[in-house]
Amino acid sequence: MKNIELKKRNHYFGKEKGLHYISLSIKEGEFFTLLGPSGCGKTTILRILGGFIRPSSGAIYVSNQDIINLPPEKMQDWQDLKFGMFIHWGLYSVLGHGEWAMHNESIPYEEYRKLMDKFDPQGFSGEEWAQLASDAGMNYMVMVARHHDGFALWDSPSSFDGYDSMRAKSNYDFVKEYTDACRAKGLKVGLFYSLMDWRFPGYFDPT
Repeated sequence: MKNIELKKRNHYFGKEKGLHYISLSIKEGEFFTLLGPSGCGKTTILRILGGFIRPSSGAIYVSNQDIINLPPEKMQDWQDLKFGMFIHWGLYSVLGHGEWAMHNESIPYEEYRKLMDKFDPQGFSGEEWAQLASDAGMNYMVMVARHHDGFALWDSPSSFDGYDSMRAKSNYDFVKEYTDACRAKGLKVGLFYSLMDWRFPGYFDPT
């Protein structure tokens, strides 16, 4: 089964054509790489897949579901949820300066990574978060599973340089506890995952 499929993707930047009739498929478990010269559309494809820009035409399927041209009933489901909770929480919480601390304070990755030795939130409780949302009448929750600092809050073997909560002092999968707690309370589960990563030059110069 094809896990991700792009069909006849076109994208324009004003009158300039960024992508022309691109089709590709990535099978489940397949390692996939985009190669090409600067300006050929690699970053545009990734930004479309990540939901950062909407393509001008064509379709994208994930597990055979069109994620661009959602039917009206799917959009209505989202609109009907109305009230929910969005949680910004991660390695940057050790500093207490917000999720953009690494970027805004120009903290080198080698220094920022040392926060992993301190990241051990003993008071974390996905159940308490979910209960709070439920008591407030919320219908869904979204948790930042990985922000632009690149740190993953679950067991992520593919995370470059072992940069996740299982390899931090916490040695814990926070995403699993969060999703289990939400489902136990009947809340819709959402995850925010950033493809962008401040550790790599491509974040600042995508060309």
